[in-house]
Parts: sequence; C-alpha cells; structure tokens
Amino acid sequence: MAKDPLAQAGLYFDEVSGLQILDPDVRQKSLELKEECKVFIEDFGQFQKITGQQIQMLDEIAKDVEREKKKAIGAKFLLNSMQRQREAKTQQLQALIAEKKMELERLCTEYEALHKIEMEGNDFINQFMQNGKWWMELVIQLHTATGCLPAATDGDGVGTFGSLPPVRADYVQSMKPCIKLKWRGMISSTSLCRSEGRNEERRTCSGPMTTIPDQQPCFSTFSASLNNIF
Repeated sequence: MAKDPLAQAGLYFDEVSGLQILDPDVRQKSLELKEECKVFIEDFGQFQKITGQQIQMLDEIAKDVEREKKKAIGAKFLLNSMQRQREAKTQQLQALIAEKKMELERLCTEYEALHKIEMEGNDFINQFMQNGKWWMELVIQLHTATGCLPAATDGDGVGTFGSLPPVRADYVQSMKPCIKLKWRGMISSTSLCRSEGRNEERRTCSGPMTTIPDQQPCFSTFSASLNNIF
C-alpha cells in the first residue's frame, strides 16, 4: 500500500477535513491526557483544600490542648496550695482545741472551787440563821456589860433582838480593841450554880451579872471563840 504523500510530509486531515500537523491518534491521546490532567488538578485542589482544613483543625486542637495543659498545671498548683492551707488550718484547729480543753479544765476546777465555797457559805448562813438569835442576844448582853456598843432594851432592861440597830462594819472594826480589852479585863472566873431548878453558868466580873442557860453553848467556848476572832 502506497503511503499518503501528505502523511509523509507530516500533514493530516481530521474528521471535518481540516488540515492537521499531528497524527490523529496522537492528537486523540493528547486530548485524553489533557482531560485526565484537568481532573487530576481538580482532585488535587480538593485534596489540598481538605488537607488545609484538617491542618487548621489540628492547630485549633493543639491550642486547646495547650490551654487545657496550662489549666491542669494551674489546678495542680492550686490543689497543692489548698492542701498546705488545709494542713495549716488543721494544726491551728488542733492547737485551738487543746487550748479550749485546758480552759475547760481550768473552768471546771474553778467551778468546783466556787461551788464548794458556795456550799460552805450556804452552810454558814443556815447555821448562822439558826443560831443567830442566841448569838445576837449574847452580843447584846456583852455590849451592855462592856459599854463599848449601844444595846437597845425594852421596859424590863433586857436586850431585844428586833430593836437592835444595824451596826456598820467599819464601826465594829473600830470597836474591836475596846471589846477585846474590856472582855479580857472583866471576865475573871466562871462558876456553876443551881437556880430555879436549872443548871446555869454564871460569870463573875466587875460589871453587871449575866446568866446563860446550860442548853446553849458553853460560855467559856464563846470566850475562846471571841479571842480567836479578835
């Protein structure tokens, strides 16, 4: 088969009878390659876009991780600080508890002492109220005998408890030396005698005579008590 002289010259006709300088087969393959390259470029662009989005998302995740890491470090430091504060607070509370316990023991001891003093005071008040009338009558007789303190009397010259005016403490303190000296100077001896069927204790002195019934405390005991008081 004889070759086409145009083909030998490098000229070809296409399907529309157009003059071409490329072989139709090569041209067709070139067009197919062009289309494939175009598709590849489009796919690569899409891949690049997707990759960029993924990179951006990873950057955001990295930033979030870094931020959370800093938060975790700060929380760790805060936790350690809170733990130290709790330990210090616990020590303070333990010291306060120990102090309060000591104060409680001191207050309990003080309360017991005060309660004991109160009971003794109440006993003394009760005893004084029970024996107060007799003691007041005896003091009236002593005041009348010594002349150191005024003693109120009724119509018979006998000292009365209800009519005795109140004596101030400073007045009694100022009169103590006088009572002591006159008491010791006037009492010389004691004797027992029988009068009107009762035993009575008679005190002999340079002043008025005073008798005391024997069911009351011994007169010498009162004398010793008075000496102890003064």
